[in-house]
Amino acid sequence: MDINKILEQNKIFFDSGGRIGKRANLCEADLNSLNLRGATLCGADLRGADLSHAKLINADLRNADLRHANLYRSDLSSANLSDADLRGTNLYGANLRGANLRNADLRDANLREANLHDVDLRSSHLSGADLYCVDLSTVNLRNTDLRGVDLSSAELPESTFIIVGEKYFISISHGEYVQVGCQLHTIAKWRQFTKQEIANLGGDSILEFHHRLMKIIDFYCKDGECIE
Repeated sequence: MDINKILEQNKIFFDSGGRIGKRANLCEADLNSLNLRGATLCGADLRGADLSHAKLINADLRNADLRHANLYRSDLSSANLSDADLRGTNLYGANLRGANLRNADLRDANLREANLHDVDLRSSHLSGADLYCVDLSTVNLRNTDLRGVDLSSAELPESTFIIVGEKYFISISHGEYVQVGCQLHTIAKWRQFTKQEIANLGGDSILEFHHRLMKIIDFYCKDGECIE
């Protein structure tokens, strides 16, 4: 396997909008410990690939299919993984410092002991992801669905809360976004909803809960700023 040729053809394919070149097919490939710094792997098929200990610093992995890939202890610092499919991926101990994971699908991914310093996780999907003991204090979680995420002992960003013991799953992210069940909106939007709009979100059940929700928001956040 000539990895350099594959990368070259994939870059041509991406730059030409698919008119020429060839999309990288690295499904189940052994790429263990390879130096792929700055590689263009946009849209590449990396399903089940072994990328453990690989150096992917500044790599372009936008829209890449990394389902069930092994990225154990890999270095993905400053990599672009926006819109990537990382379902079931092993990212245990990976270095993702400064990586762009906006809109990435990380459902059921293993992120234990991963370095997520300054990672952008806006609008990503994290249901079922394992973030046990991960430091999320500098992570951007705005507009991110946190349902079903293992946040046991995880350090959350400032003004970010998971509220337990309520009728619905509730999270507050960065003092700006509130998720109630599957509904995720800004605090301002929740306050502006009419009764009819709230009923349209989830029927009478959520309409009855809305008054309680406003009290929860008022307790944790006031005038858009979370109480110290």
